[in-house]
Amino acid sequence: PHLILGRCGAGFVATGPQGELVAYGYAIPPDFVDSTPSAEAWALSIVVNATLARRAIHTDCMSNVSSLKNGRLWATGHLRPHARIWSTVFGAVGDGNTEWLVWMPAHTSRAMIGHTRKRGGTLVTAIDHRGNALADAPAKHAANAHAVPKHIQPSLIHT
Repeated sequence: PHLILGRCGAGFVATGPQGELVAYGYAIPPDFVDSTPSAEAWALSIVVNATLARRAIHTDCMSNVSSLKNGRLWATGHLRPHARIWSTVFGAVGDGNTEWLVWMPAHTSRAMIGHTRKRGGTLVTAIDHRGNALADAPAKHAANAHAVPKHIQPSLIHT
């Protein structure tokens, strides 16, 4: 999409130990969140600031895992494009253990269950697949909630 028309949204899903849906939601990012990587980092900042325990937070964004692993100094450096967001993440989680953030492939199919590996080498489970699919729907809803109306889009693209 054209840069002026692009919109981001964040979706959140919490599941219990047996995979039961405990909670879900969505959020519309502030204006400074203007790309998919910044939306992914912002969504992580919401989760870590709204939860007390870090049992396992799953993300399908490898840059979230890499930024966390690279540490506070790297992620919040003055040349880092999302330093503002990462400072809130590290403010909540501190430095150190990053094993609680688990990467898994995005948009998995049922065929990938038991065959595709997540971070750490464990296989994608049916619960992982379901949680990732469930998080996509509220994220799309959030992005659509503040989309530029279709009848206005042509006038913005051609200005």
